[in-house]
Order: sequence, then structure tokens, then C-alpha cells
Amino acid sequence: MVKKAQGGKTLDPDYMIKLLNFVTTTARKRREEDRKSALEQRREFYKSEQWDEYKSIVSDQFMKEDQMCQVIMREALEFLTDTDEQEFQTTMGMLA
Repeated sequence: MVKKAQGGKTLDPDYMIKLLNFVTTTARKRREEDRKSALEQRREFYKSEQWDEYKSIVSDQFMKEDQMCQVIMREALEFLTDTDEQEFQTTMGMLA
């Protein structure tokens, strides 16, 4: 059940934090193998002082993590019929 903040125009902040935690945790689980491989590569780049490659792989991993979070959030919003993306964005803006 979706919990709304008082007034019903945004999601309850505690609920939102739990939702974001779920999204982040699920994204990490789905990308676990890719993250392990990238971590090994990143360590090698760091040890060998290949800074351009190191920066590239770190940036790439942040981007992939963000993309996976967006996918999972879209999937979650399909099941959370008592809310929509607009309400989610408004709550995010308020919490930020």
C-alpha cells in the first residue's frame, strides 16, 4: 500500500526512503556480476596508474547503476497504482 504525506500530494517521506532503498538494493543485486568484474578492472587500473581508464570505468558504473535504478523504479511504479511518476518526482524534489 502506498503511503501518502499529509495532504496526499506527495509520498510519505519514510515510505519514499524505503522505496528508494528497495530500488537501490535491487539494482545492486541485478548488477552484481557486472559490478564484481568492474571492481576487479578498476583495481587493476588503479594499481597500474591508468587514470583515464580508471575514471572511465568509475563513470560507466555510476551510469549503469543509475540506469538500472530507473528501470526498477519504472517496474515498481507499474505495481504502485496509487501513485505516478509525477508524484514520485515531486516527492524527490521535496526531499532533495
